[in-house]
Amino acid sequence: MGEELFSIDILEILRKKIGFATLITVIIFGICHFNTYDSGNILQTIIQVLLIQGAARLIFNYAYLKTKSIWTLYIIHLIFDLFFLFVIPILLNK
Repeated sequence: MGEELFSIDILEILRKKIGFATLITVIIFGICHFNTYDSGNILQTIIQVLLIQGAARLIFNYAYLKTKSIWTLYIIHLIFDLFFLFVIPILLNK
């Protein structure tokens, strides 16, 4: 829930000031995950977190902007994380 509150606060503040708030939140959200996905290669890690985490943030932002509900956003993020933690590894091991 902390990630959602952090990202949505930034999104809402920036939406009032500039038109490309989602793009900035995608970059911030991706960079916040840098240490988690650090492969030892800075450029590769930046590209990875911006593509993977950034794409996820686009989905999360869209869900929030459509519903204006932090709970909807939280549930979608939870489903996303659980899918990639449990379903993908099972599918890759078959």
